[in-house]
Amino acid sequence: MGVFDQYDPIQYNIRYAATLHVFDPHGGIPQDPKIIEGWLRSKFSDSDELVQEMVMRTLEELGKPLDDEHLEDAIESISAKRVNGFYRAPDGQLAIRGRHIKAGIKEAANILWAKDRWGPTNKGTRSFFAEHVFIPEDFIPLGVTEPAGIDQRQVNTFRGTSFNYEEYVLDVYPEFTVITDHEFTDEQWGRLWVVFQRNGLGASRSQGFGTFEVIKWDRLN
Repeated sequence: MGVFDQYDPIQYNIRYAATLHVFDPHGGIPQDPKIIEGWLRSKFSDSDELVQEMVMRTLEELGKPLDDEHLEDAIESISAKRVNGFYRAPDGQLAIRGRHIKAGIKEAANILWAKDRWGPTNKGTRSFFAEHVFIPEDFIPLGVTEPAGIDQRQVNTFRGTSFNYEEYVLDVYPEFTVITDHEFTDEQWGRLWVVFQRNGLGASRSQGFGTFEVIKWDRLN
């Protein structure tokens, strides 16, 4: 507890409880290869079709048949590559960070009101939202302890062709709080969330992943 915590709800006296339904967010945090290797083995043993398809595709790339020896080669090949995923909350659940929600709010606000000025200091939109809108939660659990799968996508750059590997989850419902000291209108909040929903949350948003809908937006005070 901080010595001035009693003043926090006085200074930031406008608070909302929010719940999102995020359809297919992708993780963007580099993961430990050993963890990925164990996860792949367990999923392959469970006859997970998506994992089996990924392993089979890797065997084709390696030019090897499917048998126990080459299965190990394929799993090690995948896990040795850079796989991006999610943070983990202290209770073991996959999680996003509160700062990612705040970044999405700032981005949506800047899309809507890039040239507007705010408050008595006449701040620009991005600076004003950075200084006046906060997400108090650090880790926001997603309600699951392991990903639904690992997405493998081909990426073409001027250096050639490579593959991106990203963990993803399906239909998760993160809950968090939004606090501010500025009285935004209902229309301003509504337009901001509509833009944020379309842009999405998490990695690979430019590919259409991580779109969501706000299913709860309740003022707390």
